[in-house]
Amino acid sequence: MNKLFTLLIFLFAILGKGFSQTTFTQWTYVPLNGTAANPTPNTGSGTSALFGSMSTTSTATGMTGTGCGAQTTGTLAWAIGTANPGTTNESSGVQFNTSTSGYTGINVSWDQRFSNTSTNTVRLQYTSDGSTWTNFTMTGTNTTICATGAAININGCFETIGGDQYRRVVVNLSSITAANNNTNFGVRMLAAHYQSTGQFRQANVPGTAATGGTWRFDNVTFSGTTVLPLSLLSFNAKAQGNNIIVDWKSANEISHNYYEVLYSVDGSNFIQAGQRNALVGSGEKVYTLTHQNASLLGSKLFYRLKMVSTTGVVTYSNIVIVRFGKQVQGITDVYPNPTTGIVTLITNTTEQVQLNLIDASGKIIVSKQVFINNTYNLDLTKYANGIYILEATLTNGNKQQFKVVKK
Repeated sequence: MNKLFTLLIFLFAILGKGFSQTTFTQWTYVPLNGTAANPTPNTGSGTSALFGSMSTTSTATGMTGTGCGAQTTGTLAWAIGTANPGTTNESSGVQFNTSTSGYTGINVSWDQRFSNTSTNTVRLQYTSDGSTWTNFTMTGTNTTICATGAAININGCFETIGGDQYRRVVVNLSSITAANNNTNFGVRMLAAHYQSTGQFRQANVPGTAATGGTWRFDNVTFSGTTVLPLSLLSFNAKAQGNNIIVDWKSANEISHNYYEVLYSVDGSNFIQAGQRNALVGSGEKVYTLTHQNASLLGSKLFYRLKMVSTTGVVTYSNIVIVRFGKQVQGITDVYPNPTTGIVTLITNTTEQVQLNLIDASGKIIVSKQVFINNTYNLDLTKYANGIYILEATLTNGNKQQFKVVKK
């Protein structure tokens, strides 16, 4: 518990001005979950593995506190017993995969211990699809290392001088939009050539080539800012001359990409009338789109809003019906009709309505009062196929009747 607490304090101190970071995946190795070859997180879910020439995994003494300096007795870390860098630059190392779903502004941090003879330089890579890896360039702006003798080199890699010491590395990945809200995200720490030497060099004696040694990893942590779900506060469409004015209001557009306004002449087949890019942000946003000369398409049109997130998740609004000409107050449409089960009642008012469903013999088989706010779904699944009359009595006493075909 102390190990986790001190790590969170450190992360907040480094990153926590303005936006609070939440840890969603973390390997503390206390206890070791999974196997020594493929430890699983102590918080959240994910996977870890070696690749390339790295081999021989176990646990060894880990790190608490600031993450810098000598190991801390009584803690555990993931130990790579043979940290062989291989013969090709940036081809061997370790990787950690996790889902960032529900989070944005992603950060990753870890405590790494280098033995005296191990490779002293690390390249960070990331993946947004679980298979394609891209180099991440560390800088003094996006990366913090809490130790003397450690730095970011000219190649955008992390390097250390001096072995048998832990170094805590905190990397801000918020510039990678693909890292946000992503189920296939991951990072790699690879053995890299030291500066411009073209060689792997030892941590304690950078002038000597490195071919092995050991690495340890502790407190590997993924954190981010919680993404609030998009809230569609309103969606309206109304006739204005020969045009349809569509407007909507939303909130929490943290990970939203764009909107499509769709229309239909039959309530089933929808076509795009226009598109708006999301303004993005946590406050309320207001949008308007004019569907020009829509009256030429028919006297009654159906509209709905398609909402697309940055990760491709698609959701839809309720359907709004617009009629050209005199507007009927109350229920404006019942669809689909014919229906195989559920019919949706569309209204341009908000009120209590008495509904009666009458069969072909004139018998009332459904009688109930319902509160309708734009739409109401009436389930006819359990009733026999045939023709019914749906009678609606409004609060002003007016009655409306619709023929409904169940098939």
